[in-house]
Amino acid sequence: MLQKRSLKGKCATLFYLLPILLLAQDLELGLQAHYNFNGSNVKDQTSNGIDGIALDLTAANGIEDTLNSGFQFNGISSSLDLGVDN
Repeated sequence: MLQKRSLKGKCATLFYLLPILLLAQDLELGLQAHYNFNGSNVKDQTSNGIDGIALDLTAANGIEDTLNSGFQFNGISSSLDLGVDN
């Protein structure tokens, strides 16, 4: 037989989970830059405007094997320049 949770137990669970649920909603909390890494595009998607320059990089499959969602560095001359202030 299943027992119902008491109101006190439900409130305690909500009290402990509420901060996690609230913080989990804001994906840009403290985010400095966001890059899609699609092809040679190194454009910052946030309002901070930290755009970069891709030098001798090849578009590659990234997370979950998504086409053109990452960069492949050749280990010799490839680099990603985000500027001197960063």
